[in-house]
Amino acid sequence: MGALLVFAIALFLTTPFTNLKILLNRVLKSDTTMFGSAIAAAFISVFLLSWIETVIHFLLLFSSGALVRLDLQGAGYTSKQSFWVLSVISLGGMILGLSIHLAIVNLVK
Repeated sequence: MGALLVFAIALFLTTPFTNLKILLNRVLKSDTTMFGSAIAAAFISVFLLSWIETVIHFLLLFSSGALVRLDLQGAGYTSKQSFWVLSVISLGGMILGLSIHLAIVNLVK
């Protein structure tokens, strides 16, 4: 599950905003979808406020990924290269953290 989240964040950070704008314009054309979007936004807002500690950790990860994406863009990497760099480094960090956690748990037992 964590690996899918890593790929989703990397994909979101490397998708051009024009593609997102086109998608949102298609979705929000009718009043019914706009109403559904407002209801969904209200539900998501309540959920985010209820789980504020988890949301803060997610925002920290997202903002660090965005900063890396800006640095990679400034260095001349393409979107595809940026996606793979973000994915590999994020998955490597997740695997390293899991390994350290498991080692500590095994030492405590």
